[in-house]
Amino acid sequence: MNKINSKQTFLILPLIILMMGQFGTSADNNFLAIGARAIIQSLNANISDISLANSIYSLIAASFMIAGGLLAITLGLKNTFRIGVILAATGEFILAFSPNITLFIWGGRVLVGLGASLLIPSVLGLIAAIYQKKDRAIAFGFIGTATGIAKIFGMVAGGYIIDFFGFRVAFGILGVYFLILLFMSIFIPDTSGAGKKVRFDFLGTIIASLGLFLFVIGINKISIWGLIEPIKAPFEIFGISPVLFCIGAGLVLLAILIPIEKRIEDKYGQALLPRSFYQNPAVRNGLYGCAMVFGGLGAIIISINPFFMLVAHFSAGQTGVAVLPTSIMMILFSVAIPRLFPNINRRFAVRMAYMSFIVGFLLIAGGMQENGVNVAIYFGLAFLGAAMGILTSQADSVVANSLNKKDAEQSGGIQATTRNIGEALIISILGMFLTFIQPVVYEKSVQKLDVSQTSKEYVAQTKFAFTSNDKFDQMNAQLPENDQSILKEQYIHDRLLVSRLTMLLSALISLLALFGTRHIPTTRTEGEK
Repeated sequence: MNKINSKQTFLILPLIILMMGQFGTSADNNFLAIGARAIIQSLNANISDISLANSIYSLIAASFMIAGGLLAITLGLKNTFRIGVILAATGEFILAFSPNITLFIWGGRVLVGLGASLLIPSVLGLIAAIYQKKDRAIAFGFIGTATGIAKIFGMVAGGYIIDFFGFRVAFGILGVYFLILLFMSIFIPDTSGAGKKVRFDFLGTIIASLGLFLFVIGINKISIWGLIEPIKAPFEIFGISPVLFCIGAGLVLLAILIPIEKRIEDKYGQALLPRSFYQNPAVRNGLYGCAMVFGGLGAIIISINPFFMLVAHFSAGQTGVAVLPTSIMMILFSVAIPRLFPNINRRFAVRMAYMSFIVGFLLIAGGMQENGVNVAIYFGLAFLGAAMGILTSQADSVVANSLNKKDAEQSGGIQATTRNIGEALIISILGMFLTFIQPVVYEKSVQKLDVSQTSKEYVAQTKFAFTSNDKFDQMNAQLPENDQSILKEQYIHDRLLVSRLTMLLSALISLLALFGTRHIPTTRTEGEK
């Protein structure tokens, strides 16, 4: 059996394998995002199905990743990693061979989500267990690099694979990839906790999973079910959308979880949610950084990629190339910061990352044009990549190094959960702008235009959300010809306005994140020296 080198030499092969694990789960999500059009056409699906396919992964992953962190301690980090890989491989093959969208979502996406909920906490836990002192920050930086590489492969290579060979080949390749990763896992060293008997916290797992599930499904469904007034809600509660009920019930369960976990930890010495995860201010501030990394990715998924494809008319492959600045800068900064500046002031670095987010979102807003983009958007994407690279190299390390060894190895679950919640929140907030604010702004503008009353009433009833010019023309084909050109010109103007507002809102969120940096250490902790 492989053992961790007591001399703490930097282990290259295990790091490559762990990077491959992170790469696989990230590439899967990128394939889904870039292959949406092909999946809709092949499986006779619609955009709501794709939204569900995307959100079901977040729901499963966010609901079970904290439990995955504890399970990794219970079964052993290496064993849990392997189980996650097997589930992910099975899910990818189901995605590749699904005859319909139902099996695609409830078979493939669910299994990939379950696999990720075990695999990702294991990756982060193994980093904390295998690498010590300054090597840990370097290793976490390389895990961030894997996310950036996955974005390049998923958005560029994946885009062209889907364009030329179809989405089935793309997901099939990932299935084979995970099987190769399963074989390579024999080279992961055993950790000191392997084989120890640890009590699994079933009560905490049930409460946490249900609470997170309700909370995440609530924020994910705001744009579909409606915040208060029901839109396409599956049911109503006293005439209002179930969204607020889901969010509220989820938060109540998570609040109840805290005192329960305190008692379990006092009694057994081990809990799903140790006190150190939420009472340690440095850990909390580090988790904010984890959330912001995937929040940035969420902004790209929900606002920037659709702008490239629907407004600038980029293909899947072209969109992948367009976001290359983000991936490249994320890779460079996640590796370079811990290597070149091992003694960097962590608080300063995290604050610079948030400032980079602000600059990036403002540049992207300026780069968005009525029917395309200009060069400013690519500089903005580069700033986003730099921000995510810095945070990846620092936030995970702040969390792990602010905990004792046992809790650090378990912290992969809470880190991964925070990432998913951060992404879900940003997608929900920006999605509300594109779904709700866009129709309101456009309807008010149309009321002031010199068009027929019939056209004004049609716009008020149709609720034009974010879409392409071609789709807009199809939706207005029955209106008077003179009105169509006037309505289209106003829609293009308002679409740009709302798109820029989403970027300004993203910049504001980044500004508020600066207030969550006070307790981040300015120097390396004792465990890193």
